[in-house]
Formats: sequence, C-alpha cells, structure tokens
Amino acid sequence: MSERKKELIIEFEYLEQQIKLSSEKLDALDTQAAQLQTSIQAIKTISQKNEHEALVPIVNGVYVNATIQKTDSFLVDVGSDVATPKTATEAIKVFKFQLSSTHEYQEKVVQRLELLSKHADELQKEMSSLTQQVK
Repeated sequence: MSERKKELIIEFEYLEQQIKLSSEKLDALDTQAAQLQTSIQAIKTISQKNEHEALVPIVNGVYVNATIQKTDSFLVDVGSDVATPKTATEAIKVFKFQLSSTHEYQEKVVQRLELLSKHADELQKEMSSLTQQVK
C-alpha cells in the first residue's frame, strides 16, 4: 500500500469521527430546540388562565397534584443554578432568544457536516483512483 493511500485512510477515519461527533451535536441541538419550544408553549398555556392544574414532581418518580395560582410570574434558570423572576412575556423572550441562538448554531453544525462530507467524498474518490492505478 502506498504512503499516500495510508495518509488518505487515516484522514478519512478522522473525518468519519468528526462527522459522527457533529451528527451527535446536531441531534442534541434538535432536542434542545424541541425543549425550548415546549417551554414557550407551556408558559403561554399557563399564563392564559388565572389558575392552572399541574402535576409537580416532589422526588424522583413521585408527583403531587397542585394548583398554580400565580400564573403571571415564572422563575427562569439563568445558569449556574441561579433563577430569576420573569413575567410570561419576559420568560418567552428569554426562551425565544435561546431558540434563535440554537437555530444559528444548528446551521453552523450543518454547514460543517456538509464540508466534512464533501471532503470525505473527495478522499474516497482519490482512494478509488489510487486503487485503479494499482490494477
């Protein structure tokens, strides 16, 4: 096997790893976007009523029926285990901003995946060409 073909195989394997990692990242971003959409919808639903019935988790796997009476105020996690009070409108604005940022990052990951795939295709063609020359 030629040195160039060995180099191509190593580079191709590296690209496969990068493609896999990028695909996994894209899956995680899809999940994050869906969770943000769910959060936005939940806030809209809850804030439309004066009271809202809900199941509230108290420990892992145990829930209690509760009535949410203050439906115009939410505590929003802003990171580092810190939550801040927000109105429904403010909370939705925060989640929409996060959703927009997530979509932007998804686009960058998709572009990277496309570049990696294109490069992998080029390497495969070069490897095929080298194989044909040997025959």
